[in-house]
Amino acid sequence: MRALLLAALLILTSFTPGWAAERGEVLAGTCRGCHGLKSEPGSPIPSLAGMNAKTLKAALLKFKTNKAAASTLMGRIMRGYTETDITLMANALSTRVKR
Repeated sequence: MRALLLAALLILTSFTPGWAAERGEVLAGTCRGCHGLKSEPGSPIPSLAGMNAKTLKAALLKFKTNKAAASTLMGRIMRGYTETDITLMANALSTRVKR
């Protein structure tokens, strides 16, 4: 069900005027549920807000290609995104302010 909703969301956002920045924001919004905007002390799930876009993109691509050291969920999630999607997400997340 989640995969179907995500696919529908991706298709709908593909046709948005000014798609790059807006699509990046929409895609990055899916990360917020787990990663939030602030890091909790001792949490194994890092905040992605304000991370360097190149560093984040490299990490996400490692998950996508199963080259990340430890991944139970992220590898599965990232396989659903294209490299363009990942670039847009990383750019959007890098501009967010960590709280």
